[in-house]
Amino acid sequence: MTAEYRDAHTWVTAAYDMSGDKPETGYSQPPCTFKDDTLCVIKDCVYKFGVDPIWYSSKEEITYLNSFKMKTSVIFGVWQMSMGTFIKGLNAVYNGHWVELIFVVFTQMTLLMALFGLMDTMIIVKWLTDWDAQGE
Repeated sequence: MTAEYRDAHTWVTAAYDMSGDKPETGYSQPPCTFKDDTLCVIKDCVYKFGVDPIWYSSKEEITYLNSFKMKTSVIFGVWQMSMGTFIKGLNAVYNGHWVELIFVVFTQMTLLMALFGLMDTMIIVKWLTDWDAQGE
């Protein structure tokens, strides 16, 4: 049976042996289940980095990818704001504005990390948690 799946930029057509034995190419493919003759779903397959290509054929594709993009934008935004505040602190030290450093920069960094740093930490922990292993 032939399965087509979408890579980042190309379409790849591969012939898989349903029993999991090595095909003629010598490549060992894990046993998989075909859905709609187009997708090979491998049981217990977890991507360590990136987005699972199965999302591109899901009904919830737009919801999932928009949520992912929004969370990524929040992480980059908090990083950018913290770098700006850090540079503001360096300028305060360089110019000798100690009152501004203590009452403005430290306060801004404390509130930024207490509110948005915690949120970024929760997002990253959620992404890095293996939820399949949690149930065992």
